Amino acid sequence: MTHDPALARPRRGRVLAAVAAALVAAAGALVPATAAHAEPRVSITVADRPELGAVADSTYLTEVVVSGSGFQSIRNGFGGIYVLFGWADGSWRPSQGGTTGSDYRYVYDDETNPVGYQLFVTFPGSSTAYAANGGTIAEDGSWSATMRIPGPRFQAYDRSGNISEVDCLQVQCGIMTIGAHGVINANNESFTPISFQEIYSAADGRQVISQTGSSAPVAVAPQSIGGRPAIIPASRTEAELETAADGGVTAKVGRTRLTVTVPGAAPDAWLGVSLHSDPIFAGWYSPSSQGVIDVDLPENLPPGEHRVVIVDANDALLGWAGFEWGGLPDATETAAPVETSGAAPQSEAPPGDAAPEWLVVAAIAAGVLAVLAIAAFVVVLVRTRRPRAAALPNASDKEQ
Repeated sequence: MTHDPALARPRRGRVLAAVAAALVAAAGALVPATAAHAEPRVSITVADRPELGAVADSTYLTEVVVSGSGFQSIRNGFGGIYVLFGWADGSWRPSQGGTTGSDYRYVYDDETNPVGYQLFVTFPGSSTAYAANGGTIAEDGSWSATMRIPGPRFQAYDRSGNISEVDCLQVQCGIMTIGAHGVINANNESFTPISFQEIYSAADGRQVISQTGSSAPVAVAPQSIGGRPAIIPASRTEAELETAADGGVTAKVGRTRLTVTVPGAAPDAWLGVSLHSDPIFAGWYSPSSQGVIDVDLPENLPPGEHRVVIVDANDALLGWAGFEWGGLPDATETAAPVETSGAAPQSEAPPGDAAPEWLVVAAIAAGVLAVLAIAAFVVVLVRTRRPRAAALPNASDKEQ
């Protein structure tokens, strides 16, 4: 039977096209998928009337259950989120330059006599977790807590002490979430509108809150919570640190922590710790009787030479020390989970967005094996189906 090369070519073309498609699909396995960061969302229901959502009573104090999802949770991160009731304009977000008292106004809960007007939801393992009255942001970005809305009218103070009246029957109010303790985090900013209606009556025995005059809640961020400073120290430039005395501060690097000794530091003092050269605020620490504090080193601190900078509660520089950091050990070198302190930079993808390292390795290995298998298949196919070469006519044949 004579083999016709013209008939073999279309079949080979179809085989090669199929192989090419398979190679493209296999190459896709080399690029692991990444999960999109969810937008933060907040749901609001009346505590004793769960069928009512995103509303509050127009006369009486209302307890509401506020639940969040899609929030960024930073293990051992400094702070967390504030959950606030108030008004906000179109450019209110702190990450976009919004300022309290001007772009947003909210009901402030007096730290010396808190009643639940304002919530602090902490990051898991945060050094500020002791002050959380709204629970913890779970690893999946969810949280839930109960807060109080005093009514549709309140007074707010700006940073200069100027008073402004807010009437939520005239302007849109709602529940805001922002980064806590001065840490700006666009991933955790949200505004959920609420409306006011008659929910209760005098027969319900509900509490009426005075919202005018000197006894009204005011929107002034606290300078401390439970005695611990609630502010972020001012950043020092490298030029300032070069000319500043080191104060005798020493630093010893451990596996995941930095042990810092501050000579003369009182045990009841609060020391603010920042890591340079790209400043990362690591939190407030209370030293031992020997002036020693243990600082958790954050995951986003790059390997190399750094300084640890120490300030007091009044933001006065106490000293600094240099140290060299080789990076956090991987999971095979430490039994404990790698934890981070300080907020993640806004330019980086939030934790959980990137594919886990093991998944990346598995995807690459699977892709390489797939490519090798397909290549071997092509070689076998070509060898087994190669047509026998027809004898070429010689010169004598042509003459005949």
